[in-house]
Amino acid sequence: MTATVRLAALVALAVLLPLGPVPANASDRALDRALERLLELGVPGAQVDADGSTAARGVADLETGRPMRPGLSFRIGSVTKSFTATVALQLVAERRLTLGDTVERWLPGVLPYGGTVSLRHLLQHTSGVPDYWEAARTH
Repeated sequence: MTATVRLAALVALAVLLPLGPVPANASDRALDRALERLLELGVPGAQVDADGSTAARGVADLETGRPMRPGLSFRIGSVTKSFTATVALQLVAERRLTLGDTVERWLPGVLPYGGTVSLRHLLQHTSGVPDYWEAARTH
């Protein structure tokens, strides 16, 4: 697991639940302890799968008691917004992106108005890009 992926996973765990500080260079054992702590806090199951390293604890299905295991697929919903924003801001800090970069610059042709939508707009949810889920349900 790369240091960046490990840091992202550990920061996510530390931010989402009160696990306390976890160093960026933590071992797989530290990640295992963090997963165990999630279970102690009442989370029924958790899984981490990054760069070929996998870990899972708890149950995947409360009704059947089926155990959580690495590689299970499930919907994670809007939690990805905070992960995406974190990575985007890391890229801004590294000067690989700017908040003024447009969708058209990085994804030409994806939006007919991509030249007017910036990364800042996307991160602030002020882009005017329609909610794809709502649009899919109404068509």
